[in-house]
Amino acid sequence: MANRDAGVSLREWLVRLWATFRRTRSDADLEEELRLHVELASEDARRRGLAPDEAARAARLAVGGIAQAVEAERDQRGLGWLDDLGRDLRYAARTLARTRAFTVVAVLSLALGIGANTAIFTLMDAVLFRTLAVEAPNRLYFLGHDPGPQLEISANYPIYERYRTAQAFSGVTAYRSRTFRVSGPDGVERVEGQYVSGNYHAVIAPRMAIGRGLSSEPDRRAGENMIAVISYEYWMTRFGGNADVIGRPLTVDDRTVTIVGVTARGFHGLNTGAHIHLTLPISIMTIDEPGFLDATDGWTDMSVVARLAPGVTEGQAVAEADGLFQQFMQEPPNRWARRTGSDQFRAAALVPAAHGTFALRQQFAQPLWVLLAMVAVLLLVACANVAVLSLARAADRGGEIAVRLSMGAGRSRIVRQLLTESALLAVLGGAGGVVVAVWGTGAILSVFAIGPSPAAIDAVVNVRVLAATTVVILLTAIGFGLVPAFRSTSVDLAPALNHAARTIHGPRRPTLGKSLVVAQVALSLVLVAAAALLSRSLQNLQRFDAGFSRDHLLLADINVAGVRLPERRLRIYADLLERARRLPGVQSASLSWRTPIDFSSQVRRIDVPGFPPGPRNAVSSNNVTPGYFDTFGLNLIRGRGFTDADRHATAPVAVVDRAVAQHFFGDADPLGRTFTLGPKAPQTTIVGVVEDARHEALRSERSPRMVYLPMSQMSTGLDETAIVPSQIAIALRTKDDPAALASSLRSELRAIDTASMVLYVRTMKQQIDATLIPEQLMTTLSTWFAAAALLLACVGLYGVMAYNVAIRRREIGIRIALGALPRLILVRVLKEALIVSAIGIAIGLAIALATTRLLSTFLFDLPPRDVSTLAGTTAILLAVAFVAGFLPARRAAAVDPIAALRDS
Repeated sequence: MANRDAGVSLREWLVRLWATFRRTRSDADLEEELRLHVELASEDARRRGLAPDEAARAARLAVGGIAQAVEAERDQRGLGWLDDLGRDLRYAARTLARTRAFTVVAVLSLALGIGANTAIFTLMDAVLFRTLAVEAPNRLYFLGHDPGPQLEISANYPIYERYRTAQAFSGVTAYRSRTFRVSGPDGVERVEGQYVSGNYHAVIAPRMAIGRGLSSEPDRRAGENMIAVISYEYWMTRFGGNADVIGRPLTVDDRTVTIVGVTARGFHGLNTGAHIHLTLPISIMTIDEPGFLDATDGWTDMSVVARLAPGVTEGQAVAEADGLFQQFMQEPPNRWARRTGSDQFRAAALVPAAHGTFALRQQFAQPLWVLLAMVAVLLLVACANVAVLSLARAADRGGEIAVRLSMGAGRSRIVRQLLTESALLAVLGGAGGVVVAVWGTGAILSVFAIGPSPAAIDAVVNVRVLAATTVVILLTAIGFGLVPAFRSTSVDLAPALNHAARTIHGPRRPTLGKSLVVAQVALSLVLVAAAALLSRSLQNLQRFDAGFSRDHLLLADINVAGVRLPERRLRIYADLLERARRLPGVQSASLSWRTPIDFSSQVRRIDVPGFPPGPRNAVSSNNVTPGYFDTFGLNLIRGRGFTDADRHATAPVAVVDRAVAQHFFGDADPLGRTFTLGPKAPQTTIVGVVEDARHEALRSERSPRMVYLPMSQMSTGLDETAIVPSQIAIALRTKDDPAALASSLRSELRAIDTASMVLYVRTMKQQIDATLIPEQLMTTLSTWFAAAALLLACVGLYGVMAYNVAIRRREIGIRIALGALPRLILVRVLKEALIVSAIGIAIGLAIALATTRLLSTFLFDLPPRDVSTLAGTTAILLAVAFVAGFLPARRAAAVDPIAALRDS
């Protein structure tokens, strides 16, 4: 019975809905039917002897008013609230169309606020919230170690094999990110990819567009599985989406592999911010690195990922994983993993992998939350701006509202109508905000498009973002519409209906508007202060003396991975360096494994005879060629640099920085002293000392102690060809613009070896900027947000002062007629605007002093309460207030007293 009643109710609701949307035709039919009833009743009255006029009147009285009957019937058969909403929307649209200036300004204000919020949330969704496009991503975990601030997800292959025995996991796999050289008819291209264990796709479980993934290929059979899986994007761009890509050969690092599958759109691997386009089995990698599978002397860049077995909790899994980890670390070859200065071993850790790796989230989580707070403030400023304009507009509509109230309209009905107008404005602003967000998101992503491996972030306006935007639109409509709506309907009908009384009661109206302007100015000051602090901090970082010269330096990475013979690699490097030195405008050139501030870090243990061993015995090393110190402007303090005489056949030598000399030798002369880097390294003699320089990060409080080794001696003590790198950096110091030599450098390398590539060509300034992406992101966006807030505050102040002048036009006219000078009128109105602004500035300074300390993490060589920055911010706000107040003040001073008295 209940089901039947529910069915009837639903059917009745659908009938009413249908009747609402076909109202015009139904009303016409009903009106025709009622007219027929009137005619029949009139004819019946005439037959009873009434005159035609009296018969018609009697018929109308009997049937009732046609319009009222149609209205009553419409309410009975349709959805009254939906019909009322339609009428309210149509009336709101007509009203807004009549006040185009107000509508345009309000919509643009809301579009700025909503668009900024949508853009930042879109970015946060892509970086922080989006899960991997795989089956049950919440069951995936990275197997790491050292839980806490030093959490790592690096591993080595032997411990990965140990983890595979765990019963808590339904599958365990591993991967290593790599950059591949893919050869084709159009030349050689660089493709981001990875080496993976043979069960990678079976464990991760991404969807496949076509073909298959890797499910059970053995890792220890080198070269047996010469296959590859490509991404959907690579399939589209390289192969045009052709289905016959399966079985095609692909030349990767001069080896031929066969494509067996294409992952579905949206899967880009597990490294957040990277797009993996090419996946190869680890068994191919072991052709060149046969010792990788058995090496236990350190952590590598391999990551281990596991999928929890059904019914297993995270606590159970980490307990079993830690048991295997501790057992593995107790074995003699692995005891290097003890914590520094103790016999305690590190602990295993499970890190959720549903969102991919956490490095990008760690780097950008705090900046994005700060930016979200900023755009929330900007939205408040926008809402206050629209509320100010709405109050002024509502005051102009006071007569209309008073008439409607006097005719019996309920206050709630008028409030609903005004809120409908606010909602329509918010929807229009939200639509504009989506446009702003799409444009703004593209502009934001351009900040990420620098560096050796630009972060690939799929920041698109999706359903989740649109849902969040809808919530923002609803809150915005309530935020700026509620107060004006209730204020507009709180009127005294008698004076409101008297046009002349508006000049008496009007001047009290802008009080609430001024309060909103005070809030706008205060919030704007907070945004401007934050933007100024971040901007000055970024400038401090960019101008910071890091100990090396950054001007007129061109850097490039040289990749010779396609060259298998180590001696051939050395020859290519030497030939390129010689050719580079002869390029026009080159003053010096050098090769090195690393360059300053290049995202790299290489910490090694150093043993110095006579110096006690301990946790502080660590240095950062770099292999360089003669000329490195001149190229980077590193001053030699004592001794000598490297020369061509420092060869493989000669005794190993090194140059250390001042920090190494002072730490290990104090005031003694370090020249001629020896040390070793690691247990198998030979004794190395110090031949020179250079000034300290920051090599790894500009923000480091203390630069790591540096040891420089000759690149010509880099294989000393091991197999003579074992460690010739496949990629090194070349640096050119030039007289003029260094970027002009990029094409010449590529041409010289092609002349030496067509299979080698020049990668990531940049100036030193660009390299440093690539390490400051979070700072640049925050500075750029906060500056735009602050500028938008200033503009909105200026519009709000102008609006309330212009309205104040308009409603006091008669008063001002009387003052001028009585002898008041226009100059004094101008000063009085301008003073009023500056007083309102000064109150907002005072409140804003108090808020800024309390909140800017939250930015201390992002500031460099600058206190969060920097007096000069806050003073400059105050000056900016006062200048904006002067401009916004001067225009209405000038208009007030130009009032014609006769016209003002006549029009009042």
